[in-house]
Amino acid sequence: MNDKRKRDAHVREEIGDLLFSVVNVSRKLGFDAEELLNESSAKFVKRFLILEKEAKKRNLKIDKASNEELDEMWERAKKGKR
Repeated sequence: MNDKRKRDAHVREEIGDLLFSVVNVSRKLGFDAEELLNESSAKFVKRFLILEKEAKKRNLKIDKASNEELDEMWERAKKGKR
């Protein structure tokens, strides 16, 4: 196995361990990790839709926007501003 594949396998294993730990902490605190992930995903989608609308208003293509523009639009979306 080459170095990149070894590193990738190690990173995958560590990320899996991290996710497992987060699920365990959630469970021990009395929360359903899947429910929390669904809520977080819905929040992300809502914000991303706001970001898309803002980019459209600015005649910006998201894939062509600068990191600064994306960050500024994301912060606005987090505050629920359009």
